[in-house]
Amino acid sequence: MGNGFYKSLFVVFGLLTLFLVQVVSAAGYANPALVNLGTAGDFVVLGQSGVTATGIATTHITGDVGLYPAAASTQLTGFGGGGVGGMGVMDPSNTFSLSNPTSLVAGNIYGTGAPWDPAPTAKLLAATSDLVTAEGNVYARTRGPTEGEDLNGAGSTTGGTSELGGHTFTRGVYRWPTGAQTTTISTDMTLSGAADDIFIFEIAGPFDIHAKVNLIGGAQAKNVYWAVAGQTTIYGSGDISGNILDQTGIAMQNGAKLTGRALAQTAVTIDGNAISLPAGTSGSGNNNGQQGQSGGLPAPSLSLSVVPNCSGNIVTVVGRNPDSGPVAGALIVVNDERAVGMTNSSGQMNFSGCGDSAAIYAHAIGYVSTGTKDVKLISCSICGAQIKCPNGVVLGNECIAAPIPYVCLAPNCCIDNAQCANSETCVTPTGAAGTANVTGSCKQVTGQCGQAQDHKFVKYECGPDPVCNSCASSQSCENNICVILGVNCPHASGMVGTNMTCQLTRDNQACKDCSATIIAPSGTERTVVSADASGQIQIRLIQEGNYKILNGPNYGYVVATPGTLETPATTSTKAAPAGFDYLWLISLLLLLLIGIGIGYWYATKKHKKKQSEN
Repeated sequence: MGNGFYKSLFVVFGLLTLFLVQVVSAAGYANPALVNLGTAGDFVVLGQSGVTATGIATTHITGDVGLYPAAASTQLTGFGGGGVGGMGVMDPSNTFSLSNPTSLVAGNIYGTGAPWDPAPTAKLLAATSDLVTAEGNVYARTRGPTEGEDLNGAGSTTGGTSELGGHTFTRGVYRWPTGAQTTTISTDMTLSGAADDIFIFEIAGPFDIHAKVNLIGGAQAKNVYWAVAGQTTIYGSGDISGNILDQTGIAMQNGAKLTGRALAQTAVTIDGNAISLPAGTSGSGNNNGQQGQSGGLPAPSLSLSVVPNCSGNIVTVVGRNPDSGPVAGALIVVNDERAVGMTNSSGQMNFSGCGDSAAIYAHAIGYVSTGTKDVKLISCSICGAQIKCPNGVVLGNECIAAPIPYVCLAPNCCIDNAQCANSETCVTPTGAAGTANVTGSCKQVTGQCGQAQDHKFVKYECGPDPVCNSCASSQSCENNICVILGVNCPHASGMVGTNMTCQLTRDNQACKDCSATIIAPSGTERTVVSADASGQIQIRLIQEGNYKILNGPNYGYVVATPGTLETPATTSTKAAPAGFDYLWLISLLLLLLIGIGIGYWYATKKHKKKQSEN
C-alpha cells in the first residue's frame, strides 16, 4: 500500500475523531439522577417554622400549602377565614382548610393543632422528613469532570464569580461552595437542555434573585433544583423556575414569581406573588374544586341566593354553565368565621342570624366557587319583636323548639361538650349545664404553647413559639417533646478511602428516623445522611482530618488518616455519563490515527529507500 492510501486514512479518521469530539462537547456534562422529593413534592409551599401571606389581592398559589411542626394557630397566617391566625376556612372534615378568597390558594392548606382534628400529622411529618432527605441527596452529589463544576473556579461557566446572571448552563451539577458570599441572579440567566435534562445548583450561602431564569431547548422547571444553605430572597423583579430546597428561609417580595416549589426547613414569606407547580407535576390537593371537565371544557360554576328570615335564613345553591339544578353537599361559609354547614338534597341550608348584612360564599368539589356575596339581613330589633317562643329557647334572636330534656339544634350552641368540636368547650352560665331550656355556646379552647385536645388545652413541653419553654442545651425539641440526640462512633479513626459506621441515638436508643449532618475536614463540605433501619449511617472518608457528625446539638468525631482513596464499591446514584461510549470510540480512533501515522512513516521511508536503490 502506498503512502497515498495512508494519507487518505489519516484524513478520514482525523475528521471522524474531530466530529466525535464536537458531539461529546455539545452533550455537556452527564445527566444527573433525578432528585426524589418524596411526599415533599405534594406541596407547592412547605414551611417548618412559619408560612405567612400578605398582599393577598395579588397572590395566586396553585397547589397545596403545608406547615409543620410549628403551630398553625400562630405561624400560618394571611390565608383568610377570620378565624384563629387567618388559617383559612376549615373544611367540614377538619383535616384541611381552604383560603378565602378562593383565588388565593387553588389547593388545600394543611397544618397541625386546633382546629385541625384529626390533624394531618403523618402527611406533614413525612413531607418535612422527605425534604431533609432530598436536600441531603443533593449535597451528596459529586462534581467530577464529567458531572459538573465548582463555580468559584477561574475556568468555570461564571469565571469564578458568584453571579449566575448573563450565563447559559447546560445539564449538570453546579456548586458555589463559599457560604460567606451571596450568589446572585442580577440579569437573566438561561438553562438550555432537553425535556429530561436535570439541572442542580448547590449554594452554600445566601441566594438573591433579581431577574428571570429562562428555559430553552425543551428544559423543564420540574427538573431544576436549587439547594440553598442561606436565605433565598426573590425580589419583585425576580422570576425563577425550579424547586427551591432551602435550609434557612424563603422570602418572596411583592411581584416576584416562582414556577416550581418553595420548600423550606424554616419559614416561607409570601407577598403578592404568583406561585405554581411546574408543568408535568401535581400535588395532592383538590385544586380548590376548580376542576376542568373532559375535552377541555370549563368547569361549571355555582350560584347562590339567600332569603332572609328571623327564624332561619335560607341559602339555595344551584349549578350554572350549564344549568344543573340544586347542588347538594356544597360548603356554606358565613362572615368568614366558620363552615356553618352543607346544603341538603334540595341545595338548601339554613343559618341563624340577623343584623345589617352577612358575607356568604359557597364551595363544592367540581365547581368554580361563588366568591363572597354580601346579603342584607333583617334587623335584629325587628326579629326580636317578632319572636314568640313558648315551647323553646331564644338563641340568636330566633326561637329554637327544644324538647325536654333539651336538645341543642342551632349552630354553635351546646348544653355540654358533646355538642362541641374536640378543640372547643361548652361555656354555660354557672350551674346551668344540662338544664332544660338553658343553652351555652361552644368556644375555642385557647392557651399558650400547646393545643386543644378533648375540650381542654394541653401544654407542650417545648416548641418553636417564643412563649414555649426551651429544652436543656444538650436536648432537642421534637414533636414538642425534649429528647437527647446522640452520635456513637465505635471506631475513632479510619484510613482515607474507607467507610466508617456511626450509630445515631434518641434518648439512648437507636434512632432509625434521625438524620445527621456530616462536616468534612475542609469545613465547606456538608452532607445530610439519613439513618438506616438500625439507626446507623455510613461515612465515606475522602480527605484527611476530622469529620464532625452532628445529630441535633450533640456530635461525634471520626479522624481520617492518610491512605489511598479508592472508588467506592457502592453503586453510583448518578446516571451513566452522556457520551460514555463516545469517549471509548475517540480513544480507539486516536490509537488508529497513531497506527496510521506509523504506517505512513514506514511506507514513506520504504519508498525513499526504493528510489535510492533505483
